[in-house]
Amino acid sequence: MLISYLKYLFVSKSIFKVHSPFVFDLLRSVLNDDKKPDVFAFVDRLRKEMLKSRTWINFSDFGTKQGRYRVKLSKVACKSSKTPKYGRLLYRLVKYFQPECIIELGTSLGISASYLYLGQDIGNIITTEGCSEIAYIARDNFKRLGFENIRVVNSTFDDFLLNDLKDLERFTFVFIDGNHTKEATIKYFEYFLTRHTNESVFVFDDIHWSYGMEQAWDFIRNHESVTAAIDLYQVGIVLFKKELSRQNFIIRY
Repeated sequence: MLISYLKYLFVSKSIFKVHSPFVFDLLRSVLNDDKKPDVFAFVDRLRKEMLKSRTWINFSDFGTKQGRYRVKLSKVACKSSKTPKYGRLLYRLVKYFQPECIIELGTSLGISASYLYLGQDIGNIITTEGCSEIAYIARDNFKRLGFENIRVVNSTFDDFLLNDLKDLERFTFVFIDGNHTKEATIKYFEYFLTRHTNESVFVFDDIHWSYGMEQAWDFIRNHESVTAAIDLYQVGIVLFKKELSRQNFIIRY
C-alpha cells in the first residue's frame, strides 16, 4: 500500500487539470467544499462513542477472513468506520446527485450510511451487513440518530443481491464497501450494471487496498460502460453519462 500511495501522489493531479466541464464542476463541489454543516455533529459524536466502546461482540467476517471471533466494538469502529473526511465526501456526493435510492454493501456500524442519509433529501437507503450483532448495533444507531427510511438487511452480499434488490427497476447510487477481493468486487460491479442508468453513480471503497483490488479497479474503470472514472486513492467513483468523453482521472485529495 505504501508503494501504491507513493505512486498515487506522483501521478495524481489537481482538479484544475480536469478539462471536462461536468467532472470539474462535480469535483469542485464535492472535494473543495469546506463547509461543515451542523448536521455532522451527531454522526461525529456517534463515531467517537463507538471508538471508545469497551463492549465485546461476536464478529462474523464474510469478507476477507471468514469465520467468527470475539472482538471489541471499538476495534470494529476503528477498522471499518469512515473518517470524517471521507464520510463528508459521501455526503457531498449524494447532495450533488440526489439519487432516488442508495444501496450500500457493508453497513458495519452505520457511520457511512449516516453520511449518505444526511445528503439525500428523500432519505431512502438499503444497506446490508452480514454480521448479525453489527447489524443490530447499526439499526440501534440509526434509531438513536432519528434516521428513518434506512433499511438494514442482515444478509450476505450474495443473498442480498439475489433476494432483496430484485424488485428495484434501476440502481442510481451504489456504495460498495466490503468483501475487498478482486473477484467479488468485479462480480458486484457487473451485477449493478444490469440495471444502471445514464445518471447512475457507483462508488468503490479501498480500491488500492490490495493488488487484487487494484486489478478490480482497473477492470471497472476501463469497462466499456464507464465514461468517467475518478480515482481519489481511498475511493473510486464511476459515471456512465454517455455525453461525456471517456476519461480516467487520478485526483489529489
